[in-house]
Amino acid sequence: MAKKTNPVNFLTPAQAFNIAMRLYRQDIKLYLPLIWQSFIWLFVPLYGWAKISEIKSTISRYSFQKLIDEPETLAISNQFVKKRLFQIILLNTLVLIFMWLLAIWGFYYLHLISISIASAFLSLGGFIFARLITIILGLFLLRELNYWWMRVFLSQSSLAIESKINSAEKALKKSFILSKNCRQTLLPIISYTSLNLFPIYFLIYLTTFLIVGVWRLPFLANNFQADLSGVFYFILITTFFVLRTTLMPLEQIVKSVIYYQQKVCLEGYGLKLRHNPPHTRTGTVWETVQNAGRLIIQTPESVELQFTLALVETRIKALLLDILIQYFLSIFIFSFFGFLFQEISNFLKSTFAQEQIDLWLRAIYILLNFLLYMGYFAIFETLWQGQTPGKRMSNIRVICEDGRRISFSQAALRALLLPFDQLLGIGVFSMILTKRKKRLGDLIAGTLIISEETRKNSPNLAISQLAKNLAKKLPEIAHLSNLTPNDLNVIQEYLKRRNVMETEAKAQLSRQLAAQVKTIISLDKIPDKVSAEQFLEAVYLAYQQQ
Repeated sequence: MAKKTNPVNFLTPAQAFNIAMRLYRQDIKLYLPLIWQSFIWLFVPLYGWAKISEIKSTISRYSFQKLIDEPETLAISNQFVKKRLFQIILLNTLVLIFMWLLAIWGFYYLHLISISIASAFLSLGGFIFARLITIILGLFLLRELNYWWMRVFLSQSSLAIESKINSAEKALKKSFILSKNCRQTLLPIISYTSLNLFPIYFLIYLTTFLIVGVWRLPFLANNFQADLSGVFYFILITTFFVLRTTLMPLEQIVKSVIYYQQKVCLEGYGLKLRHNPPHTRTGTVWETVQNAGRLIIQTPESVELQFTLALVETRIKALLLDILIQYFLSIFIFSFFGFLFQEISNFLKSTFAQEQIDLWLRAIYILLNFLLYMGYFAIFETLWQGQTPGKRMSNIRVICEDGRRISFSQAALRALLLPFDQLLGIGVFSMILTKRKKRLGDLIAGTLIISEETRKNSPNLAISQLAKNLAKKLPEIAHLSNLTPNDLNVIQEYLKRRNVMETEAKAQLSRQLAAQVKTIISLDKIPDKVSAEQFLEAVYLAYQQQ
């Protein structure tokens, strides 16, 4: 049986994270009281933890309603959640027990296997082999635990969001449906979110450890250090919990975005024709999804230029490619100069002391390194209109804020500040927080990184022979001109998504769309032996051939 492929690239991990960040920034003032309440409830066992579950579920519900263009207040979302709070707490308890039992069972058997292998091989080589096998099995166990965690990842969201799901059992079933192919869908977004939040955690903890480093300075008395050690640990623990509660709304919004994406891909959510209720593709959220990263710049000549901001991961990929190219260039250049330096050293031995010669050659070597590292970016970005070899391979480009090509001074300034951006992930941190995804060098040089537009071919949809035959007859028996381009877009989206949709959802949606299309084109009835899906294929093909 042929493996199904997913032709629908609805949201990339970067798009999902950017949408979540946008929603988080929009409502941060609303979330601040909830963040504060969550921090307080952390220290109240059981009841406080139940209140945190209520707050998390409220945020999930509130953010999802904004995603589907049916916003409601936090109070209304909270009322909805309170009616099923017992089921949410029961669900969280069941999931926690399940994951703990699974982990204990897995690591217990891993321990038994490790002991058995170690006892079978008593030599040093056997011991190393046993440890290697244990590590491999441990990684496999962590992979499986991660898989089962992702299968129940959306269960709390489904109970907080869906009005038809009112029990823990139904929520788990829904989560298993929506987490289909979770390693290809959920894992990239979760991993991308974690990587983007890592610099924040890192900088906070680095600051905390720098503080304790000051406390440990030799000029401070030992008694004073002992007195402050408890304060340090209190600050460290408090910092961790403050950070966790501050980012908690963002994590819940990411889950809502994932939930929205999975419903769209696997259930065809949002595919409704004009005669249905208003959740169609023309809504503001859909535009936000499709136009995430879009940028319109007005030039001094009052000409509007449209660009797409480059994704963070694409910029990292381009930088890694450039560093790799620089590495091979440095091997070639310094191999040549190494031979040249040796000849120069031999020639000057009779005139200067060896220490002086080595000092000058070392200075030249450092200067060449600097020129190679800085000059590579500055020269290429100037001569290639904002591109380096890595950027060209990644289809991204540097431009000025007003849309013009960058100058040499701007390219040089960006190159000089690149080491600071690489230090401690400051550049990534800056790109996350700024609306135009600027690193420090971009902020100071007044530049942007845009993605080069690539032309997308029209989708190659599979059309059955029966649908092709019907498409030839439809112009004579139906009024295809009644269909609008938006109607055709909905049909096309269904045909694109159908291979990854759940069987029941696909059958229900195809019947619904076919009935609506039949009414729109004034067709008496769908021909016998033609399924709803084949009818939609025929209508799509007939409209295209007009």
